[in-house]
Amino acid sequence: MKQPVYAPGTIVGGRYRIDKAIARGGCSIVYRGTHVDMNRSVALKIMSSGNGELDESWTQRFQREAQLASHLRHPNTIITYDYGHDKGLWYIVMEWVEGASLRNAIKDLGPMEARRTARLTLQILKSLTEAHRQHILHRDLKPSNIMLTHDMEGAEMVKVLDFGLAKADPRQMTEHQLKLTRDGDFVGTPRYASPEQLRGHDLTPAADIYGVGMVMWEMLTGKAGVPRIDYATCVEYHLGPRPWRMPPGVYPPGLATIVERALEKDPERRFQSCEEMARALVMWLSAEDDKKVSLFEEESSLFDGIVEEISSEASLKPRPTTPLVMPERNKGASTHRVSDEGFSAVDAGSLELDRTAAASSEGSRKTQRSAPIALTPQRYPLDEEKTPWAVWLLGGCVIALGLAGVVYLFAVREVPQPAEIPEDPLTINLEKKRLAAPPSREKMNQQMIEAQLETRRPEDLWMLLRREGWSFDPPETTEISGVSQTTLRMRKQRMSVDVTFYEVEELSLAKDFEYNTQAPAEAVRFGLTVIRMNPAGSRSSQGIRELRDYFLRIKGLANTP
Repeated sequence: MKQPVYAPGTIVGGRYRIDKAIARGGCSIVYRGTHVDMNRSVALKIMSSGNGELDESWTQRFQREAQLASHLRHPNTIITYDYGHDKGLWYIVMEWVEGASLRNAIKDLGPMEARRTARLTLQILKSLTEAHRQHILHRDLKPSNIMLTHDMEGAEMVKVLDFGLAKADPRQMTEHQLKLTRDGDFVGTPRYASPEQLRGHDLTPAADIYGVGMVMWEMLTGKAGVPRIDYATCVEYHLGPRPWRMPPGVYPPGLATIVERALEKDPERRFQSCEEMARALVMWLSAEDDKKVSLFEEESSLFDGIVEEISSEASLKPRPTTPLVMPERNKGASTHRVSDEGFSAVDAGSLELDRTAAASSEGSRKTQRSAPIALTPQRYPLDEEKTPWAVWLLGGCVIALGLAGVVYLFAVREVPQPAEIPEDPLTINLEKKRLAAPPSREKMNQQMIEAQLETRRPEDLWMLLRREGWSFDPPETTEISGVSQTTLRMRKQRMSVDVTFYEVEELSLAKDFEYNTQAPAEAVRFGLTVIRMNPAGSRSSQGIRELRDYFLRIKGLANTP
């Protein structure tokens, strides 16, 4: 169902001002708001039935779920401040978090590094650990419900959102609460749901662990484990016999094993608690740290032979007999100690240095002033008869090099420049075409603009179908992973067809919806709106053909009868 979007400035609950709509869910819209009295930013999640009439069981379920979420206080969990009822709608007031969702981070930057994936997953598990200890299950873990932000020290931090679909562990619920949870349709997102959740079975913490595994898969690969969001594909991947296996040779084996165990289709074979999965991740991270340390030690050992050789050569030289004069403050220092930086600090008073070395202490400078060094030139034991020949030889080499440089300089200046080679006309034309062709990004932007112009709203198409004699029940709209999905059953005479309207934000996704439709179903795309027609009766094939031809006539791709 479509939800009304409230205008900025609207006051909810007498103290919360709506500033901007930022996200839409299946039965709710999330706004950025402000607590008027405290001047504090908040997130407002507003739910309503669309016509102001709320079913009593739905209201009770909403109140119970809001109460459960308000009990969670872990730093990695979004904090629920308040909830209530005002003007025919129910609302939840939550902590406002500056950052980006994990879904957008993966979409913009692609796959994440393995160690970062493990560290972020540990924070998710900490949030779920608190919830599970209070017998609360999340039931809707997915990248769009995980926010990436930073703590006060600048470290990357996770916030788990949307415990609005949380419910108590069935083993801890009363019969009345169990009845509330069993009423209604499937709750959650099929693309990330556990097999037992799709089957409608009672859930345990293992269901949330399966969701964590799906999130880890997407962080490591950059793509969702289930390639499409239609229910049939989700059932095929989650309930089919094929197990989840990470591509071999691409990801660290230890981490891949953790992901695959979290995604076991039998709940009994998964990690049985978030603490157990967290311990496995901590062990893997520790093993990776040990590998780095051992690698550093192996690289350091490569220099041992060189150090030993230098030490042996130094031991052959005569040692000076006069020690270096050091300041008084060093006399009490120990002979050998290890500093905080890990370097070996040796007492300089125990060292003997060469007299000709430059002294840095004040005592050595005083010694140099009291005993000035004689500047008498020192004669080396060279052969007196060979010295003139060596000098003449050295001077001749210098003169020869100078002459060679002069000759080279003049030679370079006199070399004629090569004539310009005329370019091949074919090459010139190809280069002009290459320069004239717009970049691929511009092409994509142009295609997106054209798709937006071609897009038709489902409501407009329903009106046209009514004129053609088609009738239908009130449509049902849900929001799944950013795709608005509206389903209704169209009837005309004895024909009956299930028609689903998909409203997406990306042209590539719209084309996937269109091209991946398989017979006997048919699909027609209007820009970013895709219409998929599925059989729903004995004369469905005739109805699908009639609907398809009518939509093509609207697009101008078929002749008008």
